[in-house]
Amino acid sequence: MSTQQKLINLLSANLGIPTDTITAETTFADDLKMDSLDKFDLIIEVGEEFGFDPDTVDWGEIRTVGELVNIVNENLKAKA
Repeated sequence: MSTQQKLINLLSANLGIPTDTITAETTFADDLKMDSLDKFDLIIEVGEEFGFDPDTVDWGEIRTVGELVNIVNENLKAKA
């Protein structure tokens, strides 16, 4: 399963929305209506799911699912 699909599944489960409504272009604030607490929870889960320290990422700069996918993939490559 790709990083993007894992993140989409995680978002779908957390927010209770169908996976087919989430794409790389989906924004956290406008499309998913995530507030700061939702985003904090996501940060923790992403760190646990992909095995990296979420404190190493500037989460305020990430606005779309695609941007998050890129950050996660960069962190996974750095670990390898």
